[in-house]
Amino acid sequence: IGRVWRFLYVVIQYKRQLISSIELRADLLHCTQKLRQHQRVRPQCSRLCALHSQMSKTAPINLKLSGGILTGHATVEAYKYSVALTFALQPPPFTVDTGALAYDDRNKQLIGSQPYTGTVGPASLVINFDDGATITAPLVDHISGAHDIAGTGSWSKE
Repeated sequence: IGRVWRFLYVVIQYKRQLISSIELRADLLHCTQKLRQHQRVRPQCSRLCALHSQMSKTAPINLKLSGGILTGHATVEAYKYSVALTFALQPPPFTVDTGALAYDDRNKQLIGSQPYTGTVGPASLVINFDDGATITAPLVDHISGAHDIAGTGSWSKE
């Protein structure tokens, strides 16, 4: 509720500069009514907040395929991580640049060597690590068909 009041305060301060005092009073009344509604549904909000905290976190990851190894570099919660992915069977050549790394806990998922499975093509790369972390990225140039990939990814903290 403290965040709601801070938000309302900022909104009101901003609107105070833009609208007349009559409109401001109407907005304040409206915001007060919304706050009362929020207090009535607070148990529901708590459940939603708990679910949100369990959702994956994401970070951008820069990717490059070179010499049959896909490397990635990401800044995760102010720490720099690298991953090197080797393929059990070499997929067709593809070009990838920037993607998204999704994870739940960097200290448990972005460490050591981990197996992965996924697909490459026709327009995207999807890598699913066994521990739940994922990397998704659009391909720079489309390739023909989707190809299953598998291998090992080795994470390191820089």
